[in-house]
Amino acid sequence: MADLDINLQFVAIECPKCSEGLEVSLKEVINHDTVECPQCLHKFSLEPFDYEYAMQVRRNKAELEKLKNIVFPTEPEENKE
Repeated sequence: MADLDINLQFVAIECPKCSEGLEVSLKEVINHDTVECPQCLHKFSLEPFDYEYAMQVRRNKAELEKLKNIVFPTEPEENKE
């Protein structure tokens, strides 16, 4: 059986700032390397995180966005002819 080359095995992640998807090698994950998002250029460390906590943060952001839309509704565009 061939050895697993962690330099050639990739996982998909999201940038914590802009949610852009990117792929990083298992070696980068294991070493907790710092990577740069190709979209927003945000640099972040590949530290382990609590998945449930991250999902709760995402849900909270969505709920805050809904609340913002209720408190500060956007005015509908007038029909232009």
